[in-house]
Amino acid sequence: MKNSISSNYGKKPLINNDVTDRSMHEIRDYFVKCEADIYKRNQFIYRESNSSEAIYYIEKGQVILSEVNEDGREVIKSIMRPGQIFGEQALADILTREERARVKIETLIRSVNVNTLKRDMQNDSNLAMQINKSIINKMYDVQNRWKSQVSSVAKDRIIEFILELVRKDGKKVGYEYVVRNTLTHMEMANYLGTSRQTVTVVLNELRDKDLIYFDRKRLLIRDLETLNLQKGA
Repeated sequence: MKNSISSNYGKKPLINNDVTDRSMHEIRDYFVKCEADIYKRNQFIYRESNSSEAIYYIEKGQVILSEVNEDGREVIKSIMRPGQIFGEQALADILTREERARVKIETLIRSVNVNTLKRDMQNDSNLAMQINKSIINKMYDVQNRWKSQVSSVAKDRIIEFILELVRKDGKKVGYEYVVRNTLTHMEMANYLGTSRQTVTVVLNELRDKDLIYFDRKRLLIRDLETLNLQKGA
């Protein structure tokens, strides 16, 4: 159970940890005043067909948004990180959820009733603009990933995903980068539109070349530049 607490693609550089822009600051300033809950690892925030009554903001942790296809396989739509909002379909008066939201690690979520947010957006045009910008950026990321799945081979998608993890979650340790609490091979496959076996084969190949190292708790990128050159090779 959650625990309530009182009241907070185009071409990219290989590394860009500046993920805080004006919209994220202003959205944060709004949501830090809202109700906060702590969700445990792999706990669901909502599932398909649940009522759409709230909009959520990630203060700390990570959330996976997914659907289940006709074959019963999970299809991961987005990996949400601190500073991002989700559940925004409620703003379009969609009464029930069409996706599921699950936390990957222990996560601090703030939430606001959709009617309250609509009222505040009507009264504050700048807040409305920043919320809309956040939603559009999220849609843009999903669109680019789907384009990549159509045009790129699985190996290139996996390498690009590793580079994305470094850009968004990586910490530099000497000449290397470490990403903690990474997705499982199955989750990577569900996110990238490939098979678990393919993910495992590619990761093992990159490990054999001493470009990466991984276990259940972390992913270590030993040579970022050479890893990037593996795309298309």
